[in-house]
Amino acid sequence: MVSQATKPEKTRIYIFLLAVAADRVTKYLALSGALGELYFNRGVSFSLLDGYASVGLATALSGLALLLFACVKSAALRAAPGLPLLWAGALSNLADRLVYGYVIDWVRVIFFINLADLWLCLGGILLIKHCFARAQGK
Repeated sequence: MVSQATKPEKTRIYIFLLAVAADRVTKYLALSGALGELYFNRGVSFSLLDGYASVGLATALSGLALLLFACVKSAALRAAPGLPLLWAGALSNLADRLVYGYVIDWVRVIFFINLADLWLCLGGILLIKHCFARAQGK
């Protein structure tokens, strides 16, 4: 028997789906030339080790495997705010690496990033905040 998802679980699923969809749509628009300048990141996050596509792919796969392992082991982590954004950012950038061999970046700050990178940063911040709050008993 399959259990029904609770409202918080459904909310996390919707956040994940919307975050992935927003990243994919903006990358499609970027590739079509609608969003201006493009950068093809063959390295790891924030264009570190650019030109080393195999390192970027290995890092992405390792990070996802670690996140999956942590989620399997910790119910508290599975319920953490920000987790859907971490999954969305990681999986969307991994899809780029597997399909194109690089990540499509189109937002220039100091370096080039994309929405998935923003999801990863925001998800990480929310996760750290959650961990500190739990450590303080809140």
